[in-house]
Amino acid sequence: MTTSSAIPHLLESCAALRDAAPPTQELASTTRAFINEVAERGALPPEIDAAFDALPPHGAAWLAVALGSAVEKGLDPALAGERLTQVFRSWLERTAGGGEPELMAALPTLSQSVVTHVARLGALRSELANDASFQAELEEREADSHAITWVRELTARRSGDLFVIHGPTQRVVHLQFRNVHRCFHLFSLIQSVLGSALPGGRIPNAAVASAARGQSDDPVTDSACWHYQRGGMKPSMAKAVWGEESVDALSAPDGAHLVVLWEPLLGDRKWNSGFFGPTLDAAMPDMRFVAELQGDAAEPWIARASAD
Repeated sequence: MTTSSAIPHLLESCAALRDAAPPTQELASTTRAFINEVAERGALPPEIDAAFDALPPHGAAWLAVALGSAVEKGLDPALAGERLTQVFRSWLERTAGGGEPELMAALPTLSQSVVTHVARLGALRSELANDASFQAELEEREADSHAITWVRELTARRSGDLFVIHGPTQRVVHLQFRNVHRCFHLFSLIQSVLGSALPGGRIPNAAVASAARGQSDDPVTDSACWHYQRGGMKPSMAKAVWGEESVDALSAPDGAHLVVLWEPLLGDRKWNSGFFGPTLDAAMPDMRFVAELQGDAAEPWIARASAD
């Protein structure tokens, strides 16, 4: 490594960080140089890995954020994603029961980078989502810091294909959704995409559609156009989809998601945008219309719903 490298200069600066105060002009300049250098190199020297054990908490967190910014400039997130996840899990363990308050104070900064990396690493994200002990720890500790909520929400969000059947007309629509956790959130996205295209729908509310896509933090309230049901070609409360549930409740073994729409059975069913979760720039929710299926393409989905 040449003496002109920004890497040792940033590590030296991080070693002096003891709080989350705004960066000095010198630190900001050194960080920008570091980000540009590692993004251009496309590689990280071994001292970066070792630094997370040696630096004070706020210094380690600042280094993590610098790496997240480099990822946003094109650095491969796999270079540090596993390591940052290890650091996050270690800090969770060490702060349990109120221990090491300095680590807890630095956790939000670290978590920003964890989200940036893990959101781009599908295999790691799935591994964490399916790690029951990790998910239980996140749930137990969520009240301790919004930083823990960010990571929990990221690993709870799902993406996939959604087949919507309008029960009374047996029309089948193929949608694709990204980064959705709760079914209430899915309902709002469905209604914003389909609008009045199916009987019972309505012209989308622009404020709800914007909030459901993470484009606005303004609080909104939405209400159900339809009764949402997990299969069944007759309306049924027993098959109702509860909005608080994960969208996993609609997933079949092949990974596709299926929901059947009927006229409302619950009166004026409402929910608020709290069910949309926090805004995560690295995992923004969305939904798009793919196609309305006709004839032979629609039949398998109607048959699947009928069998449930």
